[in-house]
Amino acid sequence: MSRITTIAKRLVLLIPLFVIIPTVSLLVFFNKPLTIFPGKDYRDRIVDYADDELGGNSRIIAFNVLENKIIFTYVLGKSGISSFAGISFDVSLLDISAYDIMEIHIAATTPAHYLINLMAFIEGESRLSELDTFAHFNKEIDVKAANQVYKIDVTKLVKTEYDKLGRMYKKKPGNNRPTQLLFIHLKEMINVDNMQESSWSFDKVKTIIIEEISFHRSNRFYYLLLVIAVILYYGVYFSWRLLRKKPGIHNVHRKNRNLPFIQLKVESYEEEDLKKIMSALQEHVFEPEFSIHTVYNITGQSTKRIVMIIQDKYDLSFKQLVNSIRLNEAKRLLLKSDLKIYDIAFKIGYNNNTYFCKLFKKHFGVTPKEYRSGQMGE
Repeated sequence: MSRITTIAKRLVLLIPLFVIIPTVSLLVFFNKPLTIFPGKDYRDRIVDYADDELGGNSRIIAFNVLENKIIFTYVLGKSGISSFAGISFDVSLLDISAYDIMEIHIAATTPAHYLINLMAFIEGESRLSELDTFAHFNKEIDVKAANQVYKIDVTKLVKTEYDKLGRMYKKKPGNNRPTQLLFIHLKEMINVDNMQESSWSFDKVKTIIIEEISFHRSNRFYYLLLVIAVILYYGVYFSWRLLRKKPGIHNVHRKNRNLPFIQLKVESYEEEDLKKIMSALQEHVFEPEFSIHTVYNITGQSTKRIVMIIQDKYDLSFKQLVNSIRLNEAKRLLLKSDLKIYDIAFKIGYNNNTYFCKLFKKHFGVTPKEYRSGQMGE
């Protein structure tokens, strides 16, 4: 019985795993990214641009859209207006309302400061015929030479407005997160007000390589709920375990369960060795695997001494004492419970019902069934 109890306790402890593993698997399975590149959907709508179209000095050296990468080579030239060169992805009002993270796999031959610009349509504010009514959400990243993955939290992007020269002049908190995108721009850019900075490199050939642009769901909210649920579960479980150990709850139940031991002919527990042996018997005698070695492991007394103490006290062998205790408990259960006979046999420590019935009849002269029905013999 104790083995079943131990297994049940372990299963209770593992219940959160049976919930977490399928839940996380489902979240991962359904968290399919929205891929802008590589892929066929937007490949024909990727274009390059530079300020030379507006009279600037920047120019594009090469622009190649391959199957799995985009190679963009350009020179940023110093001019009287904002200098810039970049790539634009026309995504035609792409719905990204369900996505939180934007990922860009990018490398540069020369480390540079790039601006990610998401041009978004806002209902009631933007008009398709007027691009200047669209909202701009920006993120600046420092691109290293080696290929890296840059993750951008689109829920925290800053809404920016531009003047006619393309200069950013007003920033607002990102309350209106981008939900319907029109364009994604990736560009190196410097405003006319900052062109005197010595750290900026003009007239230098630079190349950036883009291998992937995609949007992902973070599922942070659901993971947080899982963590809270697990903490609450174990909090309640261990609190319940502690309460059961308090006197008056668990111990009273145990005493009631072991009530038959009061009927044993034990005049005194003054001898320490006898106390230890009887304590071990009282705690474990109904376990199917209980044996003299169980008492030995608990008390530390040799099997020979255990046999001697029991023989002196009760004039019984160890096995006879165990059977006597078990069978007397069986008699009580037969009269005071409606358990099946084979359930009683298992409950008091016998895995073999046939053996239990033979042993019962040998001791009491009647079968368990006859005893229960009132045919009790002498």
